[in-house]
Amino acid sequence: MVCSVLKLTSVEGVALRQWLVECLRAVAYAAAPEASGKRDLRIDLLRGICVFVMIVDHVGGEQSWFYALTGGNRFFVSAAEGFVLLSGLSMGMVHANTISREGARVMLAKVFGRVRFLYALTVALTITFAAASVAFGTPYAAAMTPARDELSFALEVITFHRSYSLTDVLVLYTLLVLAAGPALWAMSRGLTWLVLALSFGAWTLAQISLDLVPRAWPIVDGGFPFAAWQLLFCIGLAAGYHRRRLEPFLAPARLVALGVASIAALVAINAIASQAFAGWVGVDVKELLFDKNDARIGRVLALIATASLLYAGLTVAWRPARRATGWLALPLGQSALFAYGVQLFVVAFWSSEFMAPVRLDRENALFQGAAVLMVWVATLLRPRVATALDRARVSAVHALEGAARAMRTSMRPRVGPRASLAIAALLLAGCGFGRVSDPALLVRATPSPTVASSYTFEPAEASEVAVDPGPGRVEEGTFYSTALKRTMRYIVYLPPAYADTATRFPTLYMLHGGSGFITEWVDYGLLSTADAMIRDGSIEPMIIVLPEGDQEYWVDHVVDASTGANGEKWGTYTAKEVVATIDARYRTIPSARQRAIGGLSMGGHGAMQLALNFPGTWTIVGAHSPSLRPEGDAPTYLGRGTQFAARDPYDIIAATPQVAKTITWWIDAGDVDPWQVQAKAISDELTLLGLANNWHEYAGDHSAAYWSAHVGDYLAFYSNAFASR
Repeated sequence: MVCSVLKLTSVEGVALRQWLVECLRAVAYAAAPEASGKRDLRIDLLRGICVFVMIVDHVGGEQSWFYALTGGNRFFVSAAEGFVLLSGLSMGMVHANTISREGARVMLAKVFGRVRFLYALTVALTITFAAASVAFGTPYAAAMTPARDELSFALEVITFHRSYSLTDVLVLYTLLVLAAGPALWAMSRGLTWLVLALSFGAWTLAQISLDLVPRAWPIVDGGFPFAAWQLLFCIGLAAGYHRRRLEPFLAPARLVALGVASIAALVAINAIASQAFAGWVGVDVKELLFDKNDARIGRVLALIATASLLYAGLTVAWRPARRATGWLALPLGQSALFAYGVQLFVVAFWSSEFMAPVRLDRENALFQGAAVLMVWVATLLRPRVATALDRARVSAVHALEGAARAMRTSMRPRVGPRASLAIAALLLAGCGFGRVSDPALLVRATPSPTVASSYTFEPAEASEVAVDPGPGRVEEGTFYSTALKRTMRYIVYLPPAYADTATRFPTLYMLHGGSGFITEWVDYGLLSTADAMIRDGSIEPMIIVLPEGDQEYWVDHVVDASTGANGEKWGTYTAKEVVATIDARYRTIPSARQRAIGGLSMGGHGAMQLALNFPGTWTIVGAHSPSLRPEGDAPTYLGRGTQFAARDPYDIIAATPQVAKTITWWIDAGDVDPWQVQAKAISDELTLLGLANNWHEYAGDHSAAYWSAHVGDYLAFYSNAFASR
């Protein structure tokens, strides 16, 4: 009897444990659909929490219900440390991929481009926030940054000799990103240990005395000493760069152990310091260990403990955490820099003399909540504002194009009130709100399972309609890729009269480069040029497709645990799924003889490789400045040895000349393009096979200006190739 009860209890215990395990798995991050994406939403959510805490603490006050969450900037660690750590982590993760796929030189170009943007943003926000603070009459405005006059203040801000309240962290962030370029380059050469050693050495000197650390120039009101705070950023940068290697150590149990160990070390150091400095006059142990300005050892340990425990918690209980906080934290975290900039002016408003008559201690939480809400709403509205500005640019460009057409035909352009307003909107928005794209054809809308959005070219002026076949149209759509297990986007250009006839059209697939996006060819004027050339009869009507390729070289990746290559099927997705989707949804000529594929840089490599590895899909290929890296410098997911040869256009042509002979070729590169020699070698190989290949060496480099200058040449080639088949 006893044995039966024990046996039943044991069975029930196993079932209960299994049920608990399944429940935990169901709410874990690994079980969420977003876990398969390239973006780690746990980092975004943590960064959003940091933004929330900073807004609350910056609005300030003596009493607030929110201080139970934020600590009122009096905890052992603050959101500022978390923001710096997470920024380094994100940057390390992103540029580890950049280095792997495109090399350290491209990484440095991107990093320094980011530095230029951050510098301009920091200067603009500092000056405008200072002006807003004075205008609003905020309490600190008169005391902060007492420059001799407005011009002196502006000049000192521009030269990074002066900061301002709440913008000092932007100065720090700009300098950290500037230092990140060389640091990442060193990490790519296996010198992470040296980067961390130098970082820890500078931090140690700063703990003894900031005067021991060489400084290029002083920054007045710079509340975050670079020598001290760079350690937090460098720790994140190294962890992000080596994220794949550290994956085994990011299990929740190990993170919890790290967090507990950090807390234990913190308690031990505090006890030792309290004992060692007991009775010392003028020594404050709490300040010695936890002073925020100098990023003391206590704050570093507290940050490691907090970050480890929170990341572990989100990994284990992602679904409830996202349900409770994601609606607020994720938008703030994914647009953290924008949110921080907005909160400067929101804080200035709530702290201003305008609000003084109603500012009561018991209303601090109300004020802080309202400030958070304002920043959150601004973050949500940002994409809509960007879309509105894009549409304004579209209208302005059409007005300008209409005027140009009229001038070309010796007609007086008629620019009415609508066009005038559109031109004014273009000029006002020209400084850019988000990423500036070719306004004539850019589509920005919420994707749907079929067609997400469409845009029709503005019709020609009435007097031209008799000779103009009418405008083309651009649509953006999505479909679910079974090869990649995610929803993918595409942009498609439909030629004039597509909607009014039953005609089928040849199709051109144009692939973007590794540092570009799905709209890259749009930015270079491909679609607007195609529309103009089709309408004036320079080229034959065609459908143009711009698929989404991320930075994956449009190739089926190898599987290699040592490099993290997981076998993603980007080639299969492009050749099988994109083509099938377009053929099913649009009136294409579903024949390889009437399909062309081209691309720039990474896309040029992809165009050649795809046509060769998926014979019978495309028979017209254009490689525009193809990025042809040698094996040692190529992305690791292209493999080594025979694996690399199976993905390298030169090797594939040599191995399968019979496939190469079925293709009509075009290859071009600038005379100072870094891969001009490799591109010419492929052209020479094709020539040895007896194949004409339209080799063109133009003046120029590997840049947007080069590709923009030759889109007409490319389109003429594709049109002639279609006509000859």
